[in-house]
Amino acid sequence: MTTSRHTSRRSRRTPAPPAVEAAPLVRIVRPAEVCRLLGLTRQALWLMRRRGDFPPGLKLSPGGSIGWREDVLREWLASRPAA
Repeated sequence: MTTSRHTSRRSRRTPAPPAVEAAPLVRIVRPAEVCRLLGLTRQALWLMRRRGDFPPGLKLSPGGSIGWREDVLREWLASRPAA
């Protein structure tokens, strides 16, 4: 009498991990859109960054592309005195 050592592949599978709630997506705003939304020129935006008057951007690529988290920009705008 021979016994089979083979088991069903299904019985060896590990159960799937429990579902994890995904973090909310964060929108990245590129410099052209920042300028359009705030009414700034690119030169004014870079000058504000250099002086420390604007939140630091996120480096998006090794080539120098940058962007800002939309929530960070909203917080920055809310913290500025009304004109």
